Amino acid sequence: MNHGPSRATSRSTLRLIKKRDTNLLKQENAKLVTENAELKHENPKLKQIIEENAEFKAKIVKLERAVDKIEKRDQSISIASKVNDSPTSSSLSVTSQLSTPPIKDHSDKEYSVRAR
Repeated sequence: MNHGPSRATSRSTLRLIKKRDTNLLKQENAKLVTENAELKHENPKLKQIIEENAEFKAKIVKLERAVDKIEKRDQSISIASKVNDSPTSSSLSVTSQLSTPPIKDHSDKEYSVRAR
């Protein structure tokens, strides 16, 4: 049996397969290296965005507190103005509550006192 030519063919085939696989791995590695470089470039930008986001969230919380204070103050003012606008017992007419008519004031008139 002659195994010579067949072995040479299988060896060359194996070399071609290895070379092809090596090239594919090199291509995949190059893609990954490029992607890694892009991600490294993007990381500082993302960190900055995260920091800005935290600052904005803090500002929002501060503004929400200010709005709450203003709304409470507005509500207090609204209640106070309603109380001042509504009739109270002190602002009711006293004459309507009396059973006898009020005494008219004639202090600006002069009276003569007659002796008896």
